[in-house]
Amino acid sequence: MTETFVTKYNDFYIKSTFLNDDIFLTVLAGKTAFSGQIAADKMAELQIKWPKFEDLQEMAKETLTTQSDRHSLSLEDGSLIWRKLGGSAKLRLASFELSAFNFEDAQSEIIDFLVTCFLKNRTMLKGTKENLDAGKKDMEKMRDEISRLVSEKAETEQLLFEQFLPILNSKKERIVELEAGGGLSDWRSEQDTDQEDSHFV
Repeated sequence: MTETFVTKYNDFYIKSTFLNDDIFLTVLAGKTAFSGQIAADKMAELQIKWPKFEDLQEMAKETLTTQSDRHSLSLEDGSLIWRKLGGSAKLRLASFELSAFNFEDAQSEIIDFLVTCFLKNRTMLKGTKENLDAGKKDMEKMRDEISRLVSEKAETEQLLFEQFLPILNSKKERIVELEAGGGLSDWRSEQDTDQEDSHFV
């Protein structure tokens, strides 16, 4: 797997390509350029030299791709100097020798990479926007469907209410009449008998 990053570090740009456990460097500083490699066996030697640091390979990746107050890189006499920072202390971890590199080639290499990243990110952004738009349309359809179902439910409830309201009113009127005439007990017995008989229909 290959990963490539371009980082502005102090007064220079550094392009780092991570291929397996090797790191390939292109450095652009002012009107000069350098190239170099941090080989896997070099990192293995450094790991033995600095056993208190658990993973120097990951630490080197962090150093080359980000800026923080925990590490620093500097160009000194054609070499890339890697330091670990802690308060006012600076621990020199390693020096990586660089070779002079054609400035125009280094500049083109870094600019081409940045342009490619820009176009790729723009395409990804466009795809993300299209997905968001499609998701928004789906949400709107779902919202409309829910509204339709709620409306249909309300209409159904109203229809049922309109159908059964006359029956309920008729029952109430009959009860009032029976209560007035004293025949409510006999009427309820008839209703219970009808319901029991209906079980055998």
